[in-house]
Amino acid sequence: MSMHKLFFLFFALFPLGAQSAVTTESLCFELRTYYDEASKWSGGFVKYAKSSEPISIVLTDSQNEILDPDAPW
Repeated sequence: MSMHKLFFLFFALFPLGAQSAVTTESLCFELRTYYDEASKWSGGFVKYAKSSEPISIVLTDSQNEILDPDAPW
């Protein structure tokens, strides 16, 4: 039986357990993006607060949709 089914079965049989307190965690990170007009290159990195290693990101595709031509850009 998969873990998801066991989890659902547990809360179906023991509904009081479903009323437990919910905890959340806010993950802080630094995001930097770069764009080179000449080569049309976009990229950047994201670095989480508790990590010393940045994760590189590169834009591979972009799509624009104009919903209202008079709306501010």
